[in-house]
Amino acid sequence: MSRYRSERFQSRGSTSAISLEAAIREFLLAHERKGDSESYLTELRSYLIGGSAHYWKQRPWSTLVRWANARALVSVGDLDKEQVGAYLDHVRTEATKDVYGKVCAILKRFLDFCVTESYLDAVPMRIQRPKRLRAEIKVFTPEEMMRLRNVVIKENVRDWAIFMLLNDTGLRASEICNLRADDFRWERQEVIIRPQIAKNKSFRIVPLSASLRPLQRYRQVRGDDMTACDKFFLAFYTTPVVAGSKRANRRNTGSLVFCNSGLTRNGLFFLVKKWGALAGITESRCSPHTFRHFFATQYLRQGGNILSLQRILGHTRLDVTERYLKFAAADVKAEHQHFSPARTLLPRRTERKDSMSI
Repeated sequence: MSRYRSERFQSRGSTSAISLEAAIREFLLAHERKGDSESYLTELRSYLIGGSAHYWKQRPWSTLVRWANARALVSVGDLDKEQVGAYLDHVRTEATKDVYGKVCAILKRFLDFCVTESYLDAVPMRIQRPKRLRAEIKVFTPEEMMRLRNVVIKENVRDWAIFMLLNDTGLRASEICNLRADDFRWERQEVIIRPQIAKNKSFRIVPLSASLRPLQRYRQVRGDDMTACDKFFLAFYTTPVVAGSKRANRRNTGSLVFCNSGLTRNGLFFLVKKWGALAGITESRCSPHTFRHFFATQYLRQGGNILSLQRILGHTRLDVTERYLKFAAADVKAEHQHFSPARTLLPRRTERKDSMSI
């Protein structure tokens, strides 16, 4: 860290003299000091510097450092308007639209940082992130959810607790995997989402209802010993035999052996994907976030308040939560056809015959 600082202060005498790689290290260090998550820091590092050779050799586009090294661009001052534009054209041509949008956003933050730190006199060019078309939210139907329920209930006590927690709270995958035992307030029937694991770094309390008993049953199997691993949901040494397996002997829930590591996001994703395969879910994307969509839409359909839903989901803006209103609008149309007062004004069959005879 001291090496980065010394290189930074030595370059203060002449603007743009700091090397590109040193400026990127300072950029990453500033985000680390700010308290950004490790996943976000990894994303910044991978898009600016790159990951392992095995990971990036299959990518058709180059990161900023590798592209600059190929063009013998050493300092930050070498990134003039022509060079920045050429790099963006390279990424736009070789990468997907989503990757190009991320590169635009990260490169814009990096150049703004260089201006703030006086590495550059001004931003070389205005970078506009391409507009993203908002994808359609696909939600499980109640019939699909019942099929998932019939599969997961035959699994083990941990899977059933996760399944009920997803449907009861709409928590994000990262929030579920980073829950600790002391995050649960069993007497108050609520769970605390700490700022360290929340997406928007804000504290919130989420109530528990139907998932409380499944969570307590899993707690009895898991135990309260947090010395080996502080994560509440643990991973298995081996994947338990699933319902519908061709194997004759299905493992008992009580005989499952947990390892000393928590369930990861990838582990949760593949777990939910396994549920969907066993339930025959093909129309909807079977992922933890689809459970979040299902919780939000069902919450509104059953009369829940949208402001309460915003607090439960942890959205900072209300317009993000309002996206789920269109799914509740389908129910409004059905209710309107059934309860509209105009239905009472329709002529009866006898009245129609009398009107036709006149």
